[in-house]
Amino acid sequence: MKARCVQLFSLGFAALLLAGCGGSGALRDYRALKVPPGISPLVAARADSISAGLFVTMKNEREAQSLFEKGRRHYNASDSLWVVLDNAKKATVKTVHVDDSLAAMKQTIPGTLKLQEAAQNLQAFDRTQEQRLMIQASYNLKEAQKYLERSVQLNPFNASVQNYLALTYKLLAQRFPKEMSFDKALHIWGTLARLEPGEYVHYYNLGSTYFAEQHWADALENFKKCEEVLLASAEVNPRRLQNPALPVEATLDTTYRFLTVYFQAQAAIKLLEAPLALQKLHHAKTLTHNPEYLAIIESNVKWINWDDGNIYGSVMKDSANTLASRGQFGDAGKIYEDLIHRTLKTKRAKDEMSWTFAAIEYKNLNRKASAVSRLYEVIQTIPKNPAGTPLDAGYKEYFEAYGTMCYNMGIDTVRSDRRLAYSYFAQAAEIDWSGRGKSYMFMADLSRANPQLVIANGEKAVALASQLAPEELQNLYKLLVEGYRRSGQVDKAKNYFDRLRAMQ
Repeated sequence: MKARCVQLFSLGFAALLLAGCGGSGALRDYRALKVPPGISPLVAARADSISAGLFVTMKNEREAQSLFEKGRRHYNASDSLWVVLDNAKKATVKTVHVDDSLAAMKQTIPGTLKLQEAAQNLQAFDRTQEQRLMIQASYNLKEAQKYLERSVQLNPFNASVQNYLALTYKLLAQRFPKEMSFDKALHIWGTLARLEPGEYVHYYNLGSTYFAEQHWADALENFKKCEEVLLASAEVNPRRLQNPALPVEATLDTTYRFLTVYFQAQAAIKLLEAPLALQKLHHAKTLTHNPEYLAIIESNVKWINWDDGNIYGSVMKDSANTLASRGQFGDAGKIYEDLIHRTLKTKRAKDEMSWTFAAIEYKNLNRKASAVSRLYEVIQTIPKNPAGTPLDAGYKEYFEAYGTMCYNMGIDTVRSDRRLAYSYFAQAAEIDWSGRGKSYMFMADLSRANPQLVIANGEKAVALASQLAPEELQNLYKLLVEGYRRSGQVDKAKNYFDRLRAMQ
């Protein structure tokens, strides 16, 4: 019996030497090992070696759990305070939402003053309150880090603690990029993904962290992996273990499924991969009934398709619009020029940028002649009916802008150069817009030296009398009375005289 024990001891000692790479630590571990009754030293040694990677003492586990609870409370408190701060800033700053490009332009160009007012409101934001909230949020985040790191040291086998610690590192990296990188969060979630490759949440966390770090390709890869694992493990979902009759679809985590597909689309957008982005957006649309999410997806699809999938063009357009909304019109103009002549693919997108840039040149850069010329080139290429109305109703705004520019140029020059003024009014009258009648009225006024022209232009203005103010209409009637009298058509002169007298 004694010889048998010695033999077992020798085998166990050899096994420990191999497991411990022959170091003296293995000998010390073995000597400290307590072999339970009825268990061989070899089994006990192996079990103890395995247990060292699974368990900690009950004392350490309880203390680690207590630290985890404290860390989690601090993390949640910090996260809530950051949400309050973010919402306060969003409520203060009024941004232009780029949904429909034409509608956005209506807000961007004429709305410059409103955006400037919003900037003034931002100055009035309670900085003391903001600083106080930031201090509290930072304190709680640092406390969360402290408690969670101590908890992990005492019990490195609790995945929930590891997850919260990674979330803390990620938030620290987002809020204090000079002090903390995303590396620690990525290391934890990468380790968890290797240990538990069947848990899709680890891949989602990796994807979201890479996304925050702007590593788009890595983000896309991990969001794809998350979706793959989520679907693959659905049949053996814990809920189906409890109720095997439960349909697979009923066990899927619909929130993670939607988010992982949606963020695949967002990563593809960042990588300028339009076909993949559109595919994932359309897929995401089938995974939610939330009206807000559906509206966001539809906005994304419109944005990608603005220039036939030219995502870079859409990005640059947004950059130019943002600069314009901040009053940086010169810098915005450089981007518009590049978009029009080099970047954009479709005529529709180029026309829109020409219209936008022309409005900025006219209103903000004091380059009125350039603005009119730029928009004239666009107007010339737009199909119109004989009345000068665009066949595509989407171009109606362009005609309004061009007509207004030409009319205003006529007003600006009528006292210094009547020939030039007449040309601008005549050009404004060529197209269908809401001030066409006013253009004809001024042409009639400038044609006094030729009664036939007064009559021709005046009658066209009368046909658009709804566009004229009462005082303008009275002046027009006076012009027509004089024109018809001088041309010998007394009856028609009397007709307009009676109209004038009725108005007076």
